[in-house]
Amino acid sequence: MRALCVLVCMLLLTRVASAQPANAASAFDAADVHVSARVRNPAVRGGYYAGGRYELHNATMVDLIRYAWSLNDNGRVIGGPAWIEDDRFDVIAQAPNSSTRETANQMLRTLLADRFRLVVHEDNRPVAAYALTVGKRALVMKPSPPDPDAATHGCQVPAGAAPGSGRVCRGMTMTKFAVWVQSTANAYFGDYQVVDLTGLTGQWNFNINWTARARLSDACSAGISIFDAVDKYMGLRLALQDVPLPVIVVDRANEKPTENPPGVTKKLTVSFTEFDVADIKPSAPDEKSFENIQPGGRIDLRATTLRELIKYAWNIEDDDLLAGGPKWVDSTRFSVLARAPSEDPAKGPTLDEDDLRLMMRNLLTSRFHLTTHSEIRPATVYALSANKAKLKKADPANRTSCRGTPGAAGAASPLSRSYTCRNVTMPQLHHAPAGG
Repeated sequence: MRALCVLVCMLLLTRVASAQPANAASAFDAADVHVSARVRNPAVRGGYYAGGRYELHNATMVDLIRYAWSLNDNGRVIGGPAWIEDDRFDVIAQAPNSSTRETANQMLRTLLADRFRLVVHEDNRPVAAYALTVGKRALVMKPSPPDPDAATHGCQVPAGAAPGSGRVCRGMTMTKFAVWVQSTANAYFGDYQVVDLTGLTGQWNFNINWTARARLSDACSAGISIFDAVDKYMGLRLALQDVPLPVIVVDRANEKPTENPPGVTKKLTVSFTEFDVADIKPSAPDEKSFENIQPGGRIDLRATTLRELIKYAWNIEDDDLLAGGPKWVDSTRFSVLARAPSEDPAKGPTLDEDDLRLMMRNLLTSRFHLTTHSEIRPATVYALSANKAKLKKADPANRTSCRGTPGAAGAASPLSRSYTCRNVTMPQLHHAPAGG
């Protein structure tokens, strides 16, 4: 048992009535850069939105570099000081309205050079990646006859096909397949890139079907992983190995960004405390659970309990950290439809997720007469303790990192996942991502 901070709910028993700096044209009009607030399970979120709005939250320096250079793999950012994969930052910026995602990423390079004094260079290095290679047996897929209609090329689920019937791939090159399978079956690959090393040219026809990684354990012997599917339906192999790839090497970066220009934070931050419109009502008995929370500020939740609403509003992930309230908090289901105010909906999201949570807290407080307080209570936890620890002394010059590797072909189970951690403290290990 260990004492933890618990949110206690009390309700009236009423329901609802460097980068090298470029020219000025490649710079943001305004940018707010600051250290992210501490959260239990940080994960980078955000990106480029219509109208020039650019937001990244809880991003490490590695994440920022990955976005700035349009990389899809953290492993392609090499070197740098220990903190660049641990410290997290928020970037909120405004680019000219005519900007694109690509030009905004270029502006991010300029911003990193200006605010963090980031200096990098490009190189080619061996990087761990999932290599698509020719297997030991004959190819199962067939060469595609010439077809001038590019619209028919690719992998698609046939119209009217039953769920889980698989994809039909026509006129697919192996280079395009590597990109497609990485995005479509990404849960199997983590943040590792899929690279075509088959040496096969031309276009190919094949059908392929696999079980989603999250459902593989329930499927038992009827399930098939993406690794086995590539072997069965194509005669190819997917396996993790070192592959020479273009990388960004970090030469220098300051851990503390320079101060924001006066007034820029207020200029860029749009902070609302109440929804513009909100409706809460008990769900119909046969209504199915549904969740849709859009970054622009529209919330559509159906057949959800008040406990789940409170957990979202206070960003609580563990049921043990929420106590109190009448029994119907866990049984009666409600539907919530709400829209946040927006200065200009055409410019895309201007609200951070924290703003939406604050508006939800205020909504629940108002409609349910909800009152809460925080206190320390004993709770059952998994305690990390030293017992014949097999740890090695870290080199402080190495980057702090914990990188997961999903189960691959040949592993004991495709659901298994291993982690390699370097230069981490025990508190940092505690906050490392788990499971999957």
